[in-house]
Amino acid sequence: MTRPQHSNAACWPDRCLGSLRWIVAGVVWHGITIRTLQRIWLQLIERLSGPMAFRFILQPLMAAVAAILHGRKDAQTGAAFLGDDKRTPRTGQRDCGKD
Repeated sequence: MTRPQHSNAACWPDRCLGSLRWIVAGVVWHGITIRTLQRIWLQLIERLSGPMAFRFILQPLMAAVAAILHGRKDAQTGAAFLGDDKRTPRTGQRDCGKD
């Protein structure tokens, strides 16, 4: 018996919430101080003038170009939006990559 194929697009909220739980658990376990927040912020600001400064321009630009090109291609071919497969009936159950 074969199982119906489900899109992993419906699973991203579960994955985000899972990551958020780990972040909150780390903050609760180790605590966070104003000094830690200042250190994180200063390290982010320093990276704008460091050797990888061009990456902060190039990476979002390339991601936007790729998204536009693939979006136009999907629109021309009539592909489903964000993995929303119309062949798979919605039953309210999600398969998040479990085999």
